[in-house]
Amino acid sequence: METMKRIIRYNDWQNDPLSDGNAGNGIMSRNDLVDPDKHSDNAFLSATCFGGLDAKVSGYAGVKKGSIWAQCGPTHDQQPVFSWKNAPKFCDSIPHEGQPEVFDFDWVGWNHGM
Repeated sequence: METMKRIIRYNDWQNDPLSDGNAGNGIMSRNDLVDPDKHSDNAFLSATCFGGLDAKVSGYAGVKKGSIWAQCGPTHDQQPVFSWKNAPKFCDSIPHEGQPEVFDFDWVGWNHGM
């Protein structure tokens, strides 16, 4: 389960050759980390306030018991924690009232039988 948690939140775009130097190419994309001066014809690889926001995992035994693991917010395993205060200027137009200032959440386990 720990390995799957790491895989589903993976984004080491600076060192992963499959990312082609773009944070939008990670398994858990982080387009807020894309250089705004780096043009891309692919909108999903451009500098935007876009990317993976959460992760949920379970295994066969967990499904049978109705349990899952979940984590909220953009990945911060290999990357900095997302903060609205430190977000790039191109995120200024995104409404975020009611959201936390910083998305530094850990995995939470949930069991339907609890």
